[in-house]
Amino acid sequence: MKHDVNIQEPFHTTAQPRRAWPLPAWLNTKAHIHVLLAVLAMMLTTACGDYFEVEEELPEEIGQITFSIDKTSLQIMKGDTLHMTGTFKPGLPFEPGVYWTSRNKSVVTMNGDLLKAIEVGETYVDALTVTQLLRDSCRVKVIPDNWVVKPAHYPFSTVVYFNPVVGGTEVSETFYLGAFIGDELRGGAVVRQQHGVKYGVVRVYGDAADYGKDIVFYTYSRKTVTLAPLTTRVKFDGEAHGTLSSLMELR
Repeated sequence: MKHDVNIQEPFHTTAQPRRAWPLPAWLNTKAHIHVLLAVLAMMLTTACGDYFEVEEELPEEIGQITFSIDKTSLQIMKGDTLHMTGTFKPGLPFEPGVYWTSRNKSVVTMNGDLLKAIEVGETYVDALTVTQLLRDSCRVKVIPDNWVVKPAHYPFSTVVYFNPVVGGTEVSETFYLGAFIGDELRGGAVVRQQHGVKYGVVRVYGDAADYGKDIVFYTYSRKTVTLAPLTTRVKFDGEAHGTLSSLMELR
């Protein structure tokens, strides 16, 4: 039996020229394109929970981008927390992820970029960009949360009476003032009141070898996590400096 076969002509199309889509303005440099590709590559290599280090030599454009932690070192009081930050130079149009780690978790811990001071001591915090290309470190010193000196080992003292408002902030439970000889805390300030007038007093302890040495004052804000030296100096001499009617101004 004869069957008729309908043979159709091949389907022809006229090739259209490809349209060139413009790149976003922030991708119009090779450096940004390389960084974006590196981020995508890492996302692919970590998709299954595994991490692979790329030994490939970095393109020259990547080498021009730097990353640094905004603080090279910091002192923080035990129990306080601080959000760590870093800066890319030149500035990037997107924010690459940064991993933060502590070298000694018994001193400080990191939860994302949040640092928490656990115990008195020193360690380093490391920051590593998601591309594994850029890193930096910050030295962290955790200081005691109680600026009280036990006088048992110090037979002598110098007393300073001062205006309790220092640099626009009153000494309080969140704004400390301490007196140091060398790098050793020798006295913590307290605020008292007499006849309705507030005054600050700090008793600085020392021994015979401390006579004639400078007493250096520091403030610490628990709100801003800032340890700052004052310029005022007092000699350790076993005497009283300032009076209730003529308070010293510590600056």
